[in-house]
Amino acid sequence: LEAFAAGVPAVLTDVGACGQLIYGGEPEDRSLGKAGLVVGINDPKALADAALELLVSPNRWRTARDAAISRVRYYYSMEKMFSSYHELYEKGLNEWRG
Repeated sequence: LEAFAAGVPAVLTDVGACGQLIYGGEPEDRSLGKAGLVVGINDPKALADAALELLVSPNRWRTARDAAISRVRYYYSMEKMFSSYHELYEKGLNEWRG
């Protein structure tokens, strides 16, 4: 997310939620485009090839950069983060109060 905020697309291995960060989750998120590439784990050649694919194509880099910036601005803003924490704490307090 820090790289996205700085306008740097990413090449990630296919673990955890990496695919969702790069390609988006819900259809609206996916419509923002690919913010980089995801490769299989333990495949250094695929990782290098994916990095080169972004580095040698200025157009591909710009497209991924724009998607990365859009994704982090829309889904990971400070306002959304604070709102999510607020909802989480409210839920926890309500459950604790019974």
